[in-house]
Amino acid sequence: ETQKEPRAGGFQHAMGDACVARVDLSQRGGMEAIRNIIHKEFCDWPSARPNVSCGRDFERLWQAFLEEFTKRPLFGKDSFSDFDEKAHLLLSFAFPEETAQATPTTRPSTLEDPPQSMDADYLALAVACQLQLHFPEQVSGVHSFSQLYGGRLVTDIVPEAKHKTFEGKTRHLDHTKESEGSMHLHVDDADLMVRAQLQLLVGVKNVSKTATAFAVIPPDNVLLKNGCDTAVLRSCRYRHKPPNLFDWKEEELLARPVLFGPKDKPMIQADEKALVALDEEAGTAWRRLLKYLGDQQSGVMVGPGDVLVLHNYRMLHGRVGMAPVETLGQRRWVKRLWLSSSKEEEKLQRCALPQVPHPRIFDRATAHSVGLACRHPSISCSAGGA
Repeated sequence: ETQKEPRAGGFQHAMGDACVARVDLSQRGGMEAIRNIIHKEFCDWPSARPNVSCGRDFERLWQAFLEEFTKRPLFGKDSFSDFDEKAHLLLSFAFPEETAQATPTTRPSTLEDPPQSMDADYLALAVACQLQLHFPEQVSGVHSFSQLYGGRLVTDIVPEAKHKTFEGKTRHLDHTKESEGSMHLHVDDADLMVRAQLQLLVGVKNVSKTATAFAVIPPDNVLLKNGCDTAVLRSCRYRHKPPNLFDWKEEELLARPVLFGPKDKPMIQADEKALVALDEEAGTAWRRLLKYLGDQQSGVMVGPGDVLVLHNYRMLHGRVGMAPVETLGQRRWVKRLWLSSSKEEEKLQRCALPQVPHPRIFDRATAHSVGLACRHPSISCSAGGA
């Protein structure tokens, strides 16, 4: 289920299955259990399906999942026994055939979509609820930004002609950036000091078998042996340009390190496209790290009913290149959900937007400012710290 990138700039070599941490839940009736919970909570389902873009339906479904999984877990805590080391896990569920055949027509998901196309939304929330029960300190809740994907929590990643915000404004975007080939390695929201700790990627369909790429950050001593200057990478000699706050001046952005946290399990804040080194030595250290991670990256094909859990502090991720297709039914369709830890949640609550009809929505611009004030406890810099 891994893939070698045929174009330049992608995988340097094919990765074996052993590189991917995987748990097969397809024979345990996971999707059937999820549907049964929804049917019990929403008596008119599927004719009146819950819409997780609605705050009220989201809360009802979240609570129903929590109550049921407290008694009968969707998967065991031992499934994540290697997550602390590998920083990722692929959970494989069995999707109904009609879900795998669903074609994206409007984005993001609405009640106008085929009934089965929302199975991925429910699966994302179900896995998030179970993770919260197993790891309450690491997963306190889910969140989104009001300025991205209309503020929705479960977001679609497909080539799309348009989507609407909560205010009804239509935006024309292609979230998969098909025309750009391989997606550069990055952590989500690298420009923010307050960001989600975990990301769930839920596969709806992947006809082209396009692989999601990721590179886990090894211990400092491993990086040093491979020519990466960790002392420089841990110094505040880098800035990250905010992707959608173009009115900011670069000199106003706080200088920060690329690596931080424990040396045996380093954390990273970096985006290949947005990171700016402040001097030549810092730039050289970053390029060497990026090349090393590019050579070591793994890939996994997220197919229908797969949930890829990624640690957004311990790795960089992206995807291999894929050829643009004309038919919607042939396009890669992945859904995403961000999960925040208790520490991030406490900070993010300070920039909540109560007027947005969702329980956990945060304004990106405010989160950026709050992030500068609420610096990560693992980061320390003598001058202009981060």
